[in-house]
Amino acid sequence: GHFYIHIPKRWVYCQKCKYDPKWLPQFLADMEGISHSAAVDRLTNDELIFGDKQKVSEIVDGIYEEEDTNVEHTYCDLELDLSFVPVLEKTDIPTIDKHLSVAQSYLYDRGLSEFQIKKYDIRYCYTGRYSGRVVVPCYYQESIVTFVARDITNYAHQKYLNPTANKQGDFLFNYDGVLGEKVIVTEGVFDAMAIGDDAVASFGKSLSQRQLNLLNVFSEVIFYWDDDAYEQVERYAKKINGLVRTVLHPDALDAGSRLPEENLRIIDDAVLVGGVANTIFSICR
Repeated sequence: GHFYIHIPKRWVYCQKCKYDPKWLPQFLADMEGISHSAAVDRLTNDELIFGDKQKVSEIVDGIYEEEDTNVEHTYCDLELDLSFVPVLEKTDIPTIDKHLSVAQSYLYDRGLSEFQIKKYDIRYCYTGRYSGRVVVPCYYQESIVTFVARDITNYAHQKYLNPTANKQGDFLFNYDGVLGEKVIVTEGVFDAMAIGDDAVASFGKSLSQRQLNLLNVFSEVIFYWDDDAYEQVERYAKKINGLVRTVLHPDALDAGSRLPEENLRIIDDAVLVGGVANTIFSICR
């Protein structure tokens, strides 16, 4: 639901991660693991068409939001079976407890405390499609509606998996947990957890109309997306009713890779989107 191919123009674009090779041979080289010249050899000259990144992203995001507007929002509650074990639980089954210990170490290494692991109901799945993954549930109105399953074995082809029963772009991680008038928007769930109660995760660098509607209940929205997402932030800021600010990254680290006090300082220094400081920063990058 995130990958698009524009047949007439030969454009390729991933709405979720913003992958946009601009050039068909580049896409073929990336997918097949071959050189550009080898990719060109496999294509005809008629197919070598360039696309404009901003135009492609705006077209796709526009379609995505238009679909959200025209389709009634429906979703189902998810139930996690007994194979999704709370990470801090002890099962007295040696094999499972060994994996739970590895999952605990992984989360501690990412800076999470026991309190946070319990608070966000983080689990470990030991069998099935999500085997070998820590699972971070996303609640909406006190029900699980989606989750992020992160591989910790380093053997899986995909680092992250999520269920398909509901559209993940309909929700914001930790939305139920934000009680104030201000919200900080991060890309990933671990980024949001590193910031705290005022943070939600958008599951990437895009916002659906449904997510925009959820954000529009807040009087202030601060974007803490990665340092390659300023263009997207400026575009979405125009669709948000409240005051919109953005952090200015001092480096390429995301929120989940910083210490809590550093995140607080960066958030406190956030500037108005489209303001003078934001514009100067964008020019100087």
